Amino acid sequence: EELRVVEAALPFKCSKPNARLAGVALWFDCEFTAGPEPTQLEAGGPGANTAAALGKRARDQGHDDGDSEVRNKLTVVLSTAPAAPPTHWQQTTVLFGGFFDVELGEDLPMTVKMEQDSDN
Repeated sequence: EELRVVEAALPFKCSKPNARLAGVALWFDCEFTAGPEPTQLEAGGPGANTAAALGKRARDQGHDDGDSEVRNKLTVVLSTAPAAPPTHWQQTTVLFGGFFDVELGEDLPMTVKMEQDSDN
């Protein structure tokens, strides 16, 4: 229920002198952490690939991957950032319908609101 509407302020500053702003690109990072019962995850159920990746990371760092305290501190990040390896999710471009002149260092406040469609 809490994810039907997501709203966030995304303020940023212009990083170019004498720029023209026509829109923004949006992407996300999602962190997956090991749960308190790793054996259920590793049994091939939902999250099994994440659990396996976390276990490998723990072993690579010299930890016992069965230690839930260590596993809970480890994360796997899914990123759709432009420099990240490709996924079937991609970036989203939001065009403003015109060009706006902006100056280097100018504050550009923005709020993004995403709302689930009532048909979904």
